[in-house]
Amino acid sequence: MFQLVHVEIKGEHIIEVVEIYSSETNKWVLKESGWKPHWAFFFGRSTFLNGSLHFPTPFDKVASVDTGGQSWRDTVVRPGEDDNHDHVFGLLVGHSQGRL
Repeated sequence: MFQLVHVEIKGEHIIEVVEIYSSETNKWVLKESGWKPHWAFFFGRSTFLNGSLHFPTPFDKVASVDTGGQSWRDTVVRPGEDDNHDHVFGLLVGHSQGRL
C-alpha cells in the first residue's frame, strides 16, 4: 500500500515523501521522494504493476516508484496530435496483459 504525502508550494501540490506499507513486515516505511526535482504529484488513477506504483502527472509523464522506495522513474508520454498541446491532462494509467 502506498501513501503519497504532498505539500503545497506556490499553488502546486508536490510529493514530498511516500509511505509504503509492507504486508510482509506489517510496517510502514517512509521514503523521501526520489523524483528530482520534487515535481511529481498524483494526477488521476494509479495502477500497481510489476512491483511498482504508476500514476500520471500533468507534465506528460508517468511517475513510478517500487515497493522498496528504491527505484524512482518518470516516463515521458508521447504528446497528443494538437499543436497547442501543453500537458496531457486526460492521461489515464492502467495495465493489461502484463503491460502498462
